[in-house]
Amino acid sequence: MNKIFDIKRFGRYLLYDLNVLKSRYGVSLLLMGLAPVIAYCVVNITAIIFARNTVDTVSLLTVTVFISAAVLGLTAPAKIYGAYTEKQAGSCWILLPASTVEKVLSLMIILMLVVPVIFLALQSISILLLSFAVPDGFDAVSSILKNIKEEISLPFASFFEIIFWGNAVSMLFFALGALFFKKHKVGKTILCDFLINMLFLIIAVRIFFRNWSFSPEDIEMLLDTVDPVRFINVFTLIFVAVNMVLLVCGLYFRTKKMQF
Repeated sequence: MNKIFDIKRFGRYLLYDLNVLKSRYGVSLLLMGLAPVIAYCVVNITAIIFARNTVDTVSLLTVTVFISAAVLGLTAPAKIYGAYTEKQAGSCWILLPASTVEKVLSLMIILMLVVPVIFLALQSISILLLSFAVPDGFDAVSSILKNIKEEISLPFASFFEIIFWGNAVSMLFFALGALFFKKHKVGKTILCDFLINMLFLIIAVRIFFRNWSFSPEDIEMLLDTVDPVRFINVFTLIFVAVNMVLLVCGLYFRTKKMQF
């Protein structure tokens, strides 16, 4: 049997990982998927009780979708994989009959595909149910989708590309934090993300201004010769690729070197 990757062994381990997802994060994932219905009911019941004006449905559901998606990205990796830094759970995880490659690949499938797909399916069902219950519901749903797309759409990437790769980088980064830190996983990971971004910005600015000095004429000539959209597209692609490689390598070596 191949020690690095065996399809049958990987299949068994992936089923185990799915059961872990169900037991550790199933209820939370369900609640976040139903967040639009919950938020709509809570806000409108509160408005009726206190005789307040009802909140605009489109604005309420748009904000709810963004907040629930952000909470999902912050909490899912820590809730699903954070227990492996504890001695008992981590020791059992290390002894499972699966290679490091299989464990990391399963983690990537769970966080990059399974969790987002379930979340989006539940959110879609929630909004669809509201579209039947709310007056002019289908017009509200169309406005919500338009608002979300306008908020995160960019000229160099499609709507789904931004959603997928943004989620992938975020999920893997917080998964690495969940496997690295023993306590306060989410807070420490956010702090590390802030420090890394600040360090990267400082280095980039120092290199830029130390080696190049552009006059307004130089900048205008540069914009005339280089397509800004294509430049940002290439830069974003390189940035995402480098991040993915670094995160996957970090997850691999952290998983491989875990000891208790």
